[in-house]
Amino acid sequence: MEATTVKADTVHVLFVDDDTDFTQSLSPVLERREFTVTALESETQALDYLDHVVPDVILLDLKLNGGSGTDLLQKIREKDNQTPVIILTGHGSMDSVVSSIRFGVSDYLQKPVDIDLLVEHLLDCTSNVARQPMRERSLVELMRPVSLYPKLLCNQPIEDALYVVRKWCFPDENDPDHVRSALVYEPNGDFIGMLRFHDLLSLVLPEYLRESSHPNFFPGMVLAQCKLIDHMRVLALMSKQVYIRQNAPLMEAVQLMVKHHVVNLPVMDGKRLAGVLRERDVVRMLLDCMYTK
Repeated sequence: MEATTVKADTVHVLFVDDDTDFTQSLSPVLERREFTVTALESETQALDYLDHVVPDVILLDLKLNGGSGTDLLQKIREKDNQTPVIILTGHGSMDSVVSSIRFGVSDYLQKPVDIDLLVEHLLDCTSNVARQPMRERSLVELMRPVSLYPKLLCNQPIEDALYVVRKWCFPDENDPDHVRSALVYEPNGDFIGMLRFHDLLSLVLPEYLRESSHPNFFPGMVLAQCKLIDHMRVLALMSKQVYIRQNAPLMEAVQLMVKHHVVNLPVMDGKRLAGVLRERDVVRMLLDCMYTK
């Protein structure tokens, strides 16, 4: 194996990919951008090289002659937990991304990749402010505090619930961050669940209209139903509750939100309500993951 001459003040990229046509086409492009590139084809070559040289960044494919990129990544991390690694592959899957995250990759890019995007990521990984390894935020990091939400007791009359909803959920029509739920507790302080906007809509829909395949509608029905339910208690408003434990994976929360059509989830620490995970905060994190370069 010929030694690579690393130019001063350049970023040294170790490029491990068994597709020699690809490496031979990409390496000169990177070198014209003032990178020094060492291209290797196999796990054995890469590990032997890393015994003698520490590159600035490793660009790694997942499919290699004589092994897998994931196995090589694990062995690299056993030697060196600091050098940033970017996965660049045409063989991506959920399992491979999860494995890569577990071994602390800085980024995961799919082939074909835009050269300007690749250069930007390579420079990010080797800047003075080093790019952090890919990491999924936890429920505890994403959830909102309990204090943000109004509280109700399950035995309070519906009139109290409507007053709280009006006061807390519609304080300012121009406020995009207003809450859409209230927290409901037993008189002894035990948390029961959340009262949501959807629960209020369901309340005014009579049972026979839910079950009928050919319902009849006419003006005045909603107003009439409102007058028929004003004797009820808060507990009667609540639909089936969905919870998530605070140490659960984020994907479990996404699955529950999609499956049960809820925009927020109570996050539980045992029997204690630890916080509330909101759909908007999960979506904001998704946007950050996909568009932050």
